[in-house]
Amino acid sequence: RFIATCSYDGRIHIWNLVSGFLVRTALLPKQEALSDGSDDYIAALAYNADGACVLYVRGTRFYELDTETLRARREVDAGVKGIERMAVSPDGDCIALGLKDGTIVFMDEAYSEIRRWNVHSGGIRALAFSSDGRIIASAGADHMVYVTNVASGHLVGQTKSSTTALAFKNNDGKI
Repeated sequence: RFIATCSYDGRIHIWNLVSGFLVRTALLPKQEALSDGSDDYIAALAYNADGACVLYVRGTRFYELDTETLRARREVDAGVKGIERMAVSPDGDCIALGLKDGTIVFMDEAYSEIRRWNVHSGGIRALAFSSDGRIIASAGADHMVYVTNVASGHLVGQTKSSTTALAFKNNDGKI
């Protein structure tokens, strides 16, 4: 029923999809120069699995905002540089980060790194988990889309495409 959006002005908005109305807005504090030298903007935004909080990434840090109040719940420095995209598995057990160098980093719900795959030869432009969380698709600046089994790391499929967004239709792993 809701969608979260972010913008370069440092605001996160929660919108009601039924009415189309803006429900809440959070103006995030301006940060000083980020420790990794990256820009002060929200690089990635997603709901957690139960929708109770909105996750966002700035620099190397993860932030959790309570969905109802948009107040900070937690802030964690994950120590991962160059984050451009993020996807949360449907069960919330895994967070995938797409990096500027074409790497996908998998983290658990405590923001600890589980594994790292060097996938694309350019930055990650899009990430999506299948609805059962067993498959992840990634699109890169190298104009490739890879569909991979999350547990094994085995490639399920690939195609050449200038893709900037991905979505799975259902559990069969087709995008």
